[in-house]
Amino acid sequence: MAIFESRPALIAAMDRLLGEGLGSVLDIGHAALIVRTGGEPPAIINNNVTAREAWVAGAIGGAAMLALGCIQYGALDLPGPQAFLAVALAATAGAAIGVLTGAVVANRVTFGFRDALLQSTAGELKPGQVALLVQVRPGHLPVLRAKLVALQARIGADTRAA
Repeated sequence: MAIFESRPALIAAMDRLLGEGLGSVLDIGHAALIVRTGGEPPAIINNNVTAREAWVAGAIGGAAMLALGCIQYGALDLPGPQAFLAVALAATAGAAIGVLTGAVVANRVTFGFRDALLQSTAGELKPGQVALLVQVRPGHLPVLRAKLVALQARIGADTRAA
């Protein structure tokens, strides 16, 4: 976690890192950006997959797969409304299966940063500050940490090698 005094400072630091050819060090697995402006609550931009997103993705994927499978098995050869009804029922069943699958995956697999970490980091920020949280390969952490400190970023307490 690196805290910058302003958004322009973050942008300048990232431009400099990329300009120095450290793109391979910035092999980012997960990232989050937390911005506190004025008296407003901090804005958290996170690349995590939420449970709701998993449900929606599962529903869309399941509906598409079963509807197309139903068409492939000849549902369109049925007379008029029966063809539409067969495809609609298949899409509905697929969406239900997809939602259940998405819910199970979202509850069993952790994606990205814990919400508690994001909220505690947001609480540390002063107005105008920006926090950048990145998950990088452990071997790249010492180099990235040294470069960020050289660019006047404050390294947060939750920065660790694993």
